[in-house]
Amino acid sequence: MSASLVATVLADRAPARALRDQIEALLLDGTDAARAEGAALFESVFWRLPPFADARLPAIAAQAFRGNVARLLEGLAAQLTTPAPAPSDAEGAEIVAVADQDHALLSALERRGRTLDWTGSAGLFEAVWPCLRPIGEYWVYFRMSAVYEQLDRPEEAALLAALAVQIQPASREANEPYARLLAMFRRAGRPRDAAELAVRQRALCPHAPVIGDAELVDLLTEAGPLAVAAPKPAGQVHTLFPRTHRPAHRWRSFGNGVPNCLKELAVPAERDGVSVVELADAEVLVADDTVAVFSADGAIQTEQSVGRVPTLLPRRFAELAQAGRAPMQHRLDRAVLLNDEFPPPNLCHFLFDHAPRLLLYRRAGVDLAAATVIGPRQCEKYQHETVARIGVGGWHDTDAPARLHVARLYVASNCRHLRHPAHWGSDWAITDMRALFDLRPRARTRRLLISRADAGVRRVVNEAELASVLAPLGFEVIVPGLLSFAEQIAAFRDATHVVAPHGAGLANILFCAPRTHVLEVFHPHYGTWAYAMAAAALGLDYATLVAGDGASDAAEFNDPAWELAARNAHANRDMRIDPASLRPWLAETGLS
Repeated sequence: MSASLVATVLADRAPARALRDQIEALLLDGTDAARAEGAALFESVFWRLPPFADARLPAIAAQAFRGNVARLLEGLAAQLTTPAPAPSDAEGAEIVAVADQDHALLSALERRGRTLDWTGSAGLFEAVWPCLRPIGEYWVYFRMSAVYEQLDRPEEAALLAALAVQIQPASREANEPYARLLAMFRRAGRPRDAAELAVRQRALCPHAPVIGDAELVDLLTEAGPLAVAAPKPAGQVHTLFPRTHRPAHRWRSFGNGVPNCLKELAVPAERDGVSVVELADAEVLVADDTVAVFSADGAIQTEQSVGRVPTLLPRRFAELAQAGRAPMQHRLDRAVLLNDEFPPPNLCHFLFDHAPRLLLYRRAGVDLAAATVIGPRQCEKYQHETVARIGVGGWHDTDAPARLHVARLYVASNCRHLRHPAHWGSDWAITDMRALFDLRPRARTRRLLISRADAGVRRVVNEAELASVLAPLGFEVIVPGLLSFAEQIAAFRDATHVVAPHGAGLANILFCAPRTHVLEVFHPHYGTWAYAMAAAALGLDYATLVAGDGASDAAEFNDPAWELAARNAHANRDMRIDPASLRPWLAETGLS
């Protein structure tokens, strides 16, 4: 297969349609060689396309393959047209019947994964696959790619990996599907495809490259000149912060070892740069906190679109119009995009993601008082208070279907793929956010034990015991979710010590004074590095403690290195904190 054919397809304004037409033309030849060339062309291009961009493509591509890959492609074609009747087995029928098919299937796959039932996972997936609506959940493809890898079925693993890359092309977790595609190209003796995949993955996800620098140089040498460069946005790009080096982080760990989620912070890495794309005469479709952005020529801008599979929105809008319920249309002179993967109200994601992103647009020179924010509905008082402090003029919610025509649209590069401005420990995000509030300490005498009593998950089951041990040392128990926003700010602003289980309440460390002692408590199998990164930028004395499981002493629930821990298999389980495990930290912070 020639590199020029790949380049021709990708240069087309509608590459999915061009790929379909080229494969169809090759199939007309009728020879095995032409069919093989069609399959190779599909593999070379498919992973680069927006998901579900052409309803006929999977059906045409299926004719170029044999065996189970062809059946999986036929199933995808069925999803995009008319799904087949529900499968006969009870579990499959139940998955197909529920509104949230994605997560029902994911839960069923996770149950089998815990017992390493790879054959059962594949059987269930293949039974329900053609009966589903198009799946927008990245983890379904991620897990099924791993299942087929375990079953030594690399062709199916590569197809599911390509679908995973389409859904989520740039994230820390996306590295594994890229690795499967890379292995497929290398097995097939296609160094050019392998090199182009590695280059694109690095461009989209520089903080987690799929191969090292030396290996990439060797691959590029073998491949020769590349046919395709990384995608470029249609609008003008304003670079605000360049890509920077993140040094290794150091912190003290107590209790049951080092949290798995923080281990990567001990290794130096690259932090993404931040830019803002300015699009003229853009069309924006919004619904269910998903946003599809189209440039003036009508081409979808996948890197500026956010939410669950934006490419499906035009299809949905067409269905609404056919049913006589065409979405409302609005014209906006100037707008900024806020959405990311966490649109519902959540103190952490609002303070560390959404609000800093608004301040980023202000840094880019956008007059927010004269612009409309396209973002998730603001439901909480603290959101309205903060947005007012920032000086936002207008707001358009993204939950209800609407078609927006925007004369000038601004989209930050960190609107997608978990590129949290403050979670990355970006000094500008921390500085800008703190400047919104009066954080002069009144009297730094408070010591806080943070409770998740108002939460349904990840609670401390022996909280009362812990409180009785810490009370003589001056600790008070607070439930941030039951306090007003002003009360939360005041509590953390005036604190010298904070002990808290991982959760949204810890977002309030944003208001802590430098050198405040913070101990974040993790379940052995769940957590993120969000607060560790933010604590470093805030200049806090940060430490961690890995607690025990709240209901079981089994190693399966208590070993931080357990084989499925990296997948957050027990993300919502409660924890138990041994009061004795706090003594070393208390001693080091002057409270022994």
